[in-house]
Order: sequence, then C-alpha cells, then structure tokens
Amino acid sequence: MGAGPGVTGKRKAPAGRPASRRVWLSLLAAGLVLLAILLVAAGVLLVQGRVAVAAVVLGAAQLLLLLAGAVYVRRLAGLTSRGFSRLSARVASAPEGRAVDSASARVAKGPEGQTSAKDLVETGIFDADFYSAAANRTFRGPEEAASHFLSVGMAELLPPHPLVLVGRLPQAVRDTWREGDIDGVLAFLRQDRATLPALGPLFDPKLLPSAPAGSEEHPGGCLGSFLESASDDTLLPAPRRSVRWGDVRRAAGEYSSEFRRTAVLRRPRTTRTWNAGKEEEWRRAVSDVSLSVGSDGHPSVSVIMPAWNRESEVAGAIRSVQSQGLQAWELLVVDDGSDDQTASVVRSLAAGDARVRLVERAHAGLSAARNAGLAAATGEFVAFLDTDHRWEPDFLELMLGGLQHTGASAAYSAIELRTGDTSSYQAYRGGLQHLLVRNHIDLNVFVARRSLVEGAGGFDEELPRGVDHDLAIRVAEREEPVLFPFVGCRYDRPDADAPRVTTTESDNWQFAAIGKNLVDWDGLLAKGDAAVPGRISVVIPTYQDHLMTAAAVDSVLRMPGDLEVVVVDNGSTFVVGTVLAQLWAGDPRVRVLHLPKNLNFGIGSNLGVAAATGEYVFFLNNDTVAPEQGLDVLVGRLSDPDCLGVQPLLLYGDDSVQAAGTIFVADNHLPLHHLAGMPPEDAHGVGSMRFAVVTAAALLMRRADVLRLRGFDPRFVNGMEDVDLCLRAGAASQTGYFAVEPAVRFQHRESKTPARGKNLDDNRRLFMDRWWGRLPSPDLDKVAAANLRVTRIQTDGRVIPSLRPVLVRDRPGPGLRWGLRQAAPGGPSGDRWGDTAYVESLAGALRRAGQEVVTYRHGANRETAHVFDDVNVVLRGLDQVAPIPGVVNVLWVISHPELLTPLEVRGYDLVFAASASWSEQFSRRAGREILPLLQATDVDRFVPREPGDGFTRPAVFVGGNHSGRERTIVTDALAAGVDLRVIGGGWADVVPAPVLEADHVDNRDLSAVYRSASRVLADHWPEMAELGFIQNRLFDAVASGARVISDEVAGLREVFGSAVQTYDGPDELRHLCSPEGAQRFGTDEEILQQAKEVRAHHSFDARAQVLLEAVESVRSTQ
Repeated sequence: MGAGPGVTGKRKAPAGRPASRRVWLSLLAAGLVLLAILLVAAGVLLVQGRVAVAAVVLGAAQLLLLLAGAVYVRRLAGLTSRGFSRLSARVASAPEGRAVDSASARVAKGPEGQTSAKDLVETGIFDADFYSAAANRTFRGPEEAASHFLSVGMAELLPPHPLVLVGRLPQAVRDTWREGDIDGVLAFLRQDRATLPALGPLFDPKLLPSAPAGSEEHPGGCLGSFLESASDDTLLPAPRRSVRWGDVRRAAGEYSSEFRRTAVLRRPRTTRTWNAGKEEEWRRAVSDVSLSVGSDGHPSVSVIMPAWNRESEVAGAIRSVQSQGLQAWELLVVDDGSDDQTASVVRSLAAGDARVRLVERAHAGLSAARNAGLAAATGEFVAFLDTDHRWEPDFLELMLGGLQHTGASAAYSAIELRTGDTSSYQAYRGGLQHLLVRNHIDLNVFVARRSLVEGAGGFDEELPRGVDHDLAIRVAEREEPVLFPFVGCRYDRPDADAPRVTTTESDNWQFAAIGKNLVDWDGLLAKGDAAVPGRISVVIPTYQDHLMTAAAVDSVLRMPGDLEVVVVDNGSTFVVGTVLAQLWAGDPRVRVLHLPKNLNFGIGSNLGVAAATGEYVFFLNNDTVAPEQGLDVLVGRLSDPDCLGVQPLLLYGDDSVQAAGTIFVADNHLPLHHLAGMPPEDAHGVGSMRFAVVTAAALLMRRADVLRLRGFDPRFVNGMEDVDLCLRAGAASQTGYFAVEPAVRFQHRESKTPARGKNLDDNRRLFMDRWWGRLPSPDLDKVAAANLRVTRIQTDGRVIPSLRPVLVRDRPGPGLRWGLRQAAPGGPSGDRWGDTAYVESLAGALRRAGQEVVTYRHGANRETAHVFDDVNVVLRGLDQVAPIPGVVNVLWVISHPELLTPLEVRGYDLVFAASASWSEQFSRRAGREILPLLQATDVDRFVPREPGDGFTRPAVFVGGNHSGRERTIVTDALAAGVDLRVIGGGWADVVPAPVLEADHVDNRDLSAVYRSASRVLADHWPEMAELGFIQNRLFDAVASGARVISDEVAGLREVFGSAVQTYDGPDELRHLCSPEGAQRFGTDEEILQQAKEVRAHHSFDARAQVLLEAVESVRSTQ
C-alpha cells in the first residue's frame, strides 16, 4: 500500500488479497499454455487437410485470446489511478440531484492493494450524507457516495467529513488529494498525531488528550479512531474553543440538510435546450378548452404597453397584439411623455382599431406608466408587453386557455432569448422562495387576473428597474404563478449600447426587489416591545470567509454583557458554510443564518436585524476585531436620546485610524472617513463632536430606530448604504446626531472580502441622485479641531469622485509633536507586547513635560504620508525604520542591537542605546557618537511594597515561551526544585500545570505581582546580555521592591546594587530562592532604598528630560 509524503503506514488488507497476485499470474500462465496447444492443434489439422475442424479450433483460440485481452485491460485500468480519472467523466456528467449510475461504483472498486469505496466507508472518516450535500448529488448508499468521492470528489478537493477542511492541509497533501491518491491520504492520517497539522478548525490531532490505542493502525488514522470512540459529550480537539462532538455533528447535519433543501433555489433560471415534445403535449391538453371570453361586453384581457420615445418600435409591438388569435383584448399604450413621434404612431394605428387606446401622461417612469395602464384597464385579466418584444400569435389564447384549464389566477410561459445565432430559454418552475433569490418570470409572458395584480399593489414607482421582479414576488405572496410550458415570446436581445432601462439603470436594482420583500418591517415594528431590554445583538454578515469571521465573533464573545451574535452567511460555498455552522455549535449566544445567495451587506444586515432579539443592534463587519471591553461605554452614549448611533474608533491592522467618524469637506460631494491614516492619538477629541454620518463597519443603534428606518437600502451594494442610513435617520430627527467613542477601539482589516469594491460607481450614482442638494455642509471645523487645515482637494478620478484632501498642520502651542515608532503589531496581540507598554509610559512622560505625542506601530511606523511630527523617535527593536526628512530624527536602541549596521545609525540626528558598553563600541564602529540611555520604569505603575509586607507568591517568572528562545532560568528553576509560578503564553505543554499561573498579566497589574513574589526571575536574549542591554523588566521589578534573580549582564551591580543577583547553575539558583539566600539581596530597608533610587534616576520622566534637552540642542543648531 502506498504511503503519503514522508510517511510509512500499515493497514491490514482484506482477507485473501495477499495471494491474489499469484492467482492472476497462475491463470495467465495456464491461459497461455492452452492457447499454444490450440494453435499447434490447428496447425496439425491444416496439414492433414481437415480445414473445417481447424477453423473451429482457431476460433476457440481467438476467443481465448480476446477474453485474456479484455481481462488484462480491465486489470491494467484498475492498477492505474489515471484509469479511474478517465472513466470519472461518466460520473461527473450525471444530472444534478440524480443518483449516479452503478457503473461509477464499479469503477472505484480498484485493484487488490488499493482502497475501495467499501474500504473507505469502513475507515469511519467518510460521512455519506455530508458528502452528498458537498457534491450536491443523491446516492443510493454510502458505497456509491464513496465511489463518487474517489473518482470525482477528491479531484475537486471535496471533504469526506465535516471535521476535515482540505484547504487547511499542507500543499503536498492537497496535491495527493487532487490526484485521487486515497492511500496516500490515509497514510498521512495514520502518522504520529504529534506530527500532524490541524485537519480543520475543530480537529487538531496534537490537542487530543491522549493517543487512542491503535490509532496509528486504525484504517482512518487518528480521526477514524477518535470518531469510533467519541460520544456526543466528547470535547473536540479544537484550538482555543470548547465544543462537543454531539453539538458539532448535529450542526453539520442540520446545515447539510438545509443546503440540500435550498440547492434548487440556486439553480440557473435559463436552459440552452427546449423540449418541444412536452410543449406539444401541453398544447393538446388545453386545445379542447372552450374559452368564455368577452361574454359581458368587456375584453377578457387588457394588454398594457408602456412607451417612451419608441417611435421606431411601438408599431411592431402593436401589430404583435393585433395578430393574436384571441380577439377579446384591449391594448392600452401608455405614452410616458415622449418627445418623439411615439404618440402619433399610436394614434394612427388606433384610428383603425378601436381596441387600441392611447393613454398620454407626463414622463414619470416605467412603473408609473404601467400603473396608469392598470388604472385604465377593464379586462378580467392583464398582460404586459414592452415595445421591443413580440408575442407568438397564439400567446393570449394559450395563456387564457391554460388559466381556465388549471383554475389559476396567474401564469407565465417560456420566453426564448436570442443573441445572434444562439438561444436560451427562460422556463423555470418555481414559487415565492425561488423569486426571493432570483427572478424567473419575464413580465412580457405573464398574465394574471387584474384584481390579483391590483391587490398586490401594482408597480412600485420608486424602483426604476427590477419592477417586474418586485411585482412577481408580491403576486406570489398571494398566489403562486403557474408555468405553462410553451414559448410565448421570442426576444432578440438588443445591442448593449441601446438606450433602455436595462442599460441605463444600475444592476443594483435587482437587490431592491428582493430586499424590500424579504423583511416584514411593519410586522417587526408591531412586536417592538418583545426586544430583550439591555441586550446587544451583534449582526455580522459574511461571505466566503470563516477565518476573519471566527476572529470577529470570538472577540465579541469575550466582551462582558448580555450579548447575542447573529452571523449572516451570505451564500458561501458548502465547505465554508459548514465551518461557520460548526464553530459555535452549542453556544446559545450565536446563531448562523445561511442565505442561498450573496445578498450583500445591506440585505444580510437587515435579515440579521430581523432575527435579533436585543434592544440594541450592533452592526459589525466580519473583518473586525473587538477589544476586551467597551460595549457598555457605547451603550452609555445612547443614553442621550438625541444620539442616534455610535461607532467606536476604528483602526487599521497597524493601529492607524481607519475612521474617526465620517465628514464632508466640500459641498455636494461624497464624504470621507475622518482622520484616516493618522495616529490614534489624533482622534482624542472626536468624542465630543456631533457627526451627521458614521460608518456601519462598527455601529451601535437602537433596534427600534433601525426598524423604523427599514434598515439599509438594498439598492446600495456593499458601499454607501451606511451613509444613506445615517442621513435618513438624521432627516427623520430634528436634533439627532451620531457619535464616535475614541475610548473604545476596534481593529478593522478593511476590504478583505472578495469583490467588495466593484459597485463603486453605481453606488455613488444612486447616492448622489438621492441626496444632491441635501447633503450636510462641510465639516471643516472638525478638521481644524485636529489642528489640521485643508489646502487643496484631490480626487480618485472617477465620474462621481471621492475626495482626497491635502492637509497641513497648524502647531497649537509651545510644545513639539513627537512621533514614537515601535515594532509591536496593531490590535490586541500588539497590546500585550512589552514594547507597547514601554511606549505608553514614555509618551506619558513626554506629555507631562508639555509635549504632544502620537504613536505608530508595525506597518504604520514606516508610513510618512500622514506625518505631521516635529520629532521622529524610533524605538529600535525588530523593525528598521528610515529617518524622515525635515524633522529631528532620534534612534533609541532598546533591543536586538545585533540587527543594526553603521549605515542605519548614520542617518539619525541623535542615537541612544540602552547599553553603555555597546554605545562605546558601536560609536567607534559607526564613526559617530552613540549616547548611553538605559531603559526605564514607569513610577506611576510600579510602586514599592510597604515595609513588613509579606509574600503571597513563591518565585515568579513573567514572560512567554517562544520558538527559537530558550528560557534557561525557568528550566534551571524546575530542575532545582524551586517553588515557581510562570505567567506567560506558550507554556501550557511545557511546564507542569501547577506551575503555570496564567497566560497573561496586564501591565497595570504587574507591579502587584512583583511585590507579592518572594523572588522575581528574569532573563535576557543571549545577544542582549552579551552586549550589556539590561531588559526593562528588571527596572520594573526593582522599582516594585522585589528581589530579582537574573542571568549575567554587564552593569547590573552598578545600576541595581544588591537587589539583583545573578546565578551560576541550578544549585546556586536554588540557594538564592531559599530563605538562607535572602541575605544576598540585603535587608528590606536596603531593597526599598534601591527601589527609591531606581524610581528617581531611571524613570521615564528622567529619560524624557534627556530626550527633550538633546532634541532642543539639535533644533537650536538647525
């Protein structure tokens, strides 16, 4: 049996297989011997002249040869995996939703030594029901489904089980999968679980509590072994979440069933072929119907034909009606204010046919014209014909005959759509649920009782396009229209440049018809008091993504309060939808709504609002990450009844501002995000401002207000819908406003969703058509409040442009503006970096000295487009950042000095380093002065313990366990038997459980940890220790009055006296941690005196003063 990449796997073959090859060889040899005997006998008979007998013998030989050849070819095809792929076309071509023929099952049986469909089912890792939904097919049993998987599904990277996500597997395994090498895949699954990657978001073999007995020998590997023994209550080996197999299994099963049930809704509405036989059969069925038409003196059917500047087309359309076999009709041609000869053409034709009537009106649009026709109609039924369509002569007769035959009140026929020499047919049988996904009824082949159309409300005059779809939906809500299977109209599609509604109006209107009918806003408003007081319903629409969506939902669930999360899966593929269905299985706070089609942000959000139960609704993009708290702060802003909604401060992934509100900077132009790209500190003043518009990427509103506004306008497709919503909310309120809360920061990875920006122009056109002349005045006061001024405005060059103002800064006072740049990433992960706390403390010290300070993280720290700083301070760690021309550039090397080069330091006006010895050495190497400036402590955070305070912790080590860095002091402490507590990430599988106290401690609580510990253990990167860089933790611990044990670093004694001791091996470390070793650190009084000296001489305030004096010296010489 073959093995996967770098894997050797063993598996018991079914009984009898080891001898099968010898059997085949024996049969082949016997056949060859028999063939030789027959040929010799035939030769002898020919020599003897016995031709007839010889012919019989030769015939037998030929038959034997053909039989052997057929068996050999079959055998050879089985031995080659490519033989399966050649035959798989039969399976792939099977009609959608039908059972696959039994030949495909036979194909995948394979030769001896290769896994068959039956073998795969027996591994336990093949879920036939799940796979049927993934493949969108129906099979007669598990083996047939497995056969299809082997011959077709693997090539398409379909998963065999809901816990497997093929896209997450290593590339080599995906290649093996795509090649259909099931043996290689199974061998991969039978590897040692410690070497296996996660098979999906909820199954990481390395997290299994223990290797199930025989799992490496199990046919399905660790997954098969797990499934064999798992109960519904068994926790899955899922990283960072607690989910039970029973909950996940049920969620996957329910979603599979739902996906298969709604598959029909996603089917194409047109076909390339037409069944003329079925049409003829239907025609015969209605041919005997005796039509009762025009018996009351009124026409049976009123045909409504809107026309606007269609002088060249309208006559042909009228003649199409006049050519009908059914004569009991009236034609109402509604001239919608044409300025050509359309009305004259209609009058001339109406003069000779009293059934043709002209209705003239001022131009008001297609829907208004059709409604005018409805108002003038007198027939029992109504039909509609556009001027560029032509009916078949028997259309009306067949339609009314079919309606009378079936008793239906509404029906439609097929329509042939011709483009050049090719045709397609729209003849889809479906009802309301199908129409709420995609239209399948062409109004030109639709006939209904007039009372039914009028009862549905006629045509929506606010929709310039999609009106036929909208009417069909509202009619279907009352009675489902019936498909009559005949071609009633043959339509030649015009040139795309022709001036028609379908070419001059946006495609976005298709969503308007769907969106306005999906949510019963009035019904929801009537139940408004059913909302749960105080609850926040977080609505997160997503499409074809589970990674960012999981991060967004998980971050929200960590926030305190009464929360529910409504995830709206906007028509993702089955695989992505399965993951979303499973991730929060069993968590009652999360619901996932699966839509059969991508209905975009607006409609998806509206459906989420409809499903929400909270008093508040929080719209949230799926590419955002929430902080640990802050929703209560946002809710508090809504205590002001005039506050219509509030957004947090939105930051990009590098922690620069993405949106601090939305502002207008020019009359009748599109708005833009306030302070986009600026450091977050520049947004400190926006909390007191009133905005007309904010972004819905993260927006909290009262649900009742959203219901009254009827949610987002579905005509906007992934853009401008939030601006429109805010403006509508403001227009409905005399004193209402939107707010931004800068104290609450959400990270936003903008525009990661596929195709988010493709509707820019259509969205902008719709928006400006609605709001031109009513937009708010420019918000230049908000720009000025940030000490900025617009000097000129650039655009993005589109027809309706977005604005890009060019800003300059007006210095507000005597202090300088300092930009502090560090290497920590943005968001919550970067918040935990020591560099971030370091920068916060330095910024606080500079502000106390009267300076303005902004900060930049990794990514933004190299950005210069939004820099208005006087001083550029680079805290050199992992990131190299270039100096900025025109400002004072300061480099402070606090870590990783081995990364620096002489060329880098030469570009700065001032260079400091947190090591006296390295400063001296590198100054000589670089040929310029590098000044020593050690790290420091924040005296507001790190406060010494009181004399006589006892210790509530044993020795403590604070720091993470990272690959590539050995924390020797922890290893030595454990080897020495020291009573130790470790706080930091990455230690869960490294130290004993009692040793690990927590995976994180907030910097604000760190001093209390140091004060309570009998000893504080600290270490350094080897390179930093060798070069004399004393890490910041020692300054903080000593300032807190702690006794510190460290590895050896030059200068420790000079800085900290006896408060920091070094050790040489586990024995000395054990002694230093013992009561007897305490005397090495000095008395309590000496420790507290050392803490006082560190706080006095090594505070951030002291460092800020050094930096200020040095910068002023440089500026005085410039």
